[in-house]
Amino acid sequence: MTAHLISVLGKPRKLDSGDRSYQTATYRFPDGTTHTSTSFGLALGRWFVEAKRQRLDRVLWLGTSQSEWGSLLQTVLGDGVAEEELYFELYDAQETTQAKADQVAEILSRATGQTHTCRIIPSCKDLAEQQVFVETLTGELQPKDQVLLDLTHGLRNQSLMLAQSALMLECAYDVRIEGLYYGGLEIPREPGEPAPAVDLTGLLEQARLAQALHAFQQSGDVRMLLPHLREGGFRRQIENLGHAVAIHNYSEARNLATSALAALPGAGTGVMEPVIRRTLEAFKARSLAESQYQQAEAWLDRKDYLRATLQLFEGAITRVCQRKGWDITDPVERIKQAGQSLRSLHDDDWKALEFLRNQMAHGLASDWHGLMRTAKNPIELEKLLRRLLTTIPALADRA
Repeated sequence: MTAHLISVLGKPRKLDSGDRSYQTATYRFPDGTTHTSTSFGLALGRWFVEAKRQRLDRVLWLGTSQSEWGSLLQTVLGDGVAEEELYFELYDAQETTQAKADQVAEILSRATGQTHTCRIIPSCKDLAEQQVFVETLTGELQPKDQVLLDLTHGLRNQSLMLAQSALMLECAYDVRIEGLYYGGLEIPREPGEPAPAVDLTGLLEQARLAQALHAFQQSGDVRMLLPHLREGGFRRQIENLGHAVAIHNYSEARNLATSALAALPGAGTGVMEPVIRRTLEAFKARSLAESQYQQAEAWLDRKDYLRATLQLFEGAITRVCQRKGWDITDPVERIKQAGQSLRSLHDDDWKALEFLRNQMAHGLASDWHGLMRTAKNPIELEKLLRRLLTTIPALADRA
């Protein structure tokens, strides 16, 4: 596992002397400490190591062939840059090659005792160049690596791409983003006040939670939220709720959803709180049968035909038990008596549901029955189950 600082190199403004160099600035970081540098990325790296007590193994500089690689040397080496012939070559050159950028990296690594890597990237003006950017970025990282992103310099579209790449790196490449920061030199402040080092990591945390919420809505597994929730009552309730749903204990799930909703305020879910609330409300049906019907529809929306069929079947059984006053926990009353009440209606829809439930639960056999062929056709199966979602609850109310 390697810890990286990634920064995009830009092209500083030309001074009256004709030179190009970054402006020396003092930045105030979130903990109140300040660092002065001509490169926000280097100031960020120093602060991160000191404040977070975490190491940084490597600095990855991304820049175009027109970026001021010589200014980067000057920033790190100071007056000592005059001893480097490469600096003058870069100063006079219109463009920098990858070979020259590699030499810059060697000098920086030797001067700082820390690994530096310099990579030439395109300006990212179209999709093809943007793909090259992503390929270059991902080619420098390995699973489990930790990354600190500096979004300050470079072309604006490049910084945006770097920020947008954060979730992709985490999800597709198993890389952990430790933070996103921006050196806000242009942000208004009192004269003489340090420029704010803007911490944008909170937005990434909200994006992570939003993505986990989407995964939960797609899979039905509320435990997808757990890695993004802080320790506390709400997290414990979500963990318990996820387990109850996993074993189809929807009676307990209703109670756990109520407890989770009560613990949601102050759980630190930010702007995602209203969305999480609406999603959890789906577990709070007025009765167990209604909860099972709702879950059947939700599973069908996810194309999980087995669970949709099972919950629709169980919802009907539960509803009959509730109407007759039978013990839903007694297998004799639940399955034999309630099942017999439904079968006594001699309704083709109940026959179809019971047949599908048995066949799906045990594995589909050969096409000896017309419903088997329906089950193997996803379009026809969904049409059938959508209809049964309407007809089966009505049957249960008559049985």
